[in-house]
Amino acid sequence: MDLSGYHRTAEGQRGGGRRGRGSAGFTLVELLMAVTIFAIVAAGVYQALSTGLSARRRGEDALERHRRAQMALDRVADDLRNMVSYGPEPFRGEADGLRFPALLAGPGAFEAGLEVCLIAYAVTEEGVVRTVRSIGGGASSRDELLPPSWEVGFQYLRTHAEGGEEEWTTEWENAWGIPEAVQITLKQADRPAVFTRTVGLPWGGPQGNRDRRP
Repeated sequence: MDLSGYHRTAEGQRGGGRRGRGSAGFTLVELLMAVTIFAIVAAGVYQALSTGLSARRRGEDALERHRRAQMALDRVADDLRNMVSYGPEPFRGEADGLRFPALLAGPGAFEAGLEVCLIAYAVTEEGVVRTVRSIGGGASSRDELLPPSWEVGFQYLRTHAEGGEEEWTTEWENAWGIPEAVQITLKQADRPAVFTRTVGLPWGGPQGNRDRRP
């Protein structure tokens, strides 16, 4: 009985079985490689998105700081430009606060018109606070200009009557009258950005103070 054909058929079947297993193993390797590549790409995409979102948040935070600082500087500048000379309440200035009389609209501006108010800026536990009190005995108000995370500084320009030498100082004496200019500096703690505004006072300086004396 000739079994050669049977042996060849059996060997072919066994060989075919080995090729089948080899093909299946190669497909598994490809699958693992595809999963690995996908994981690497996904990680890269996530990192890029995370970096982009972080940069966007930083940009939004910077814009918000700039907006708040400019609003605060505008508020102080407007008050300073409305300053008036009022003997019982002279201008008082320190490194972290100031107080002065100013002409502001009353609660009912059209009926009451303008009135002399005492405005004060000070650093407290609540932050930078603006206080307005009517000198005529009217109502007073207290507003948070900036939260506690902000720092504020004031400097005052003085021109010496003799010699005309200019000097910036952080302490203003009542005898000097009204400064020629006030420089306001704002900075949020742990942030490098510094916001500065210099406000000129037309009634300040030696000539202005002389003109306003009775």
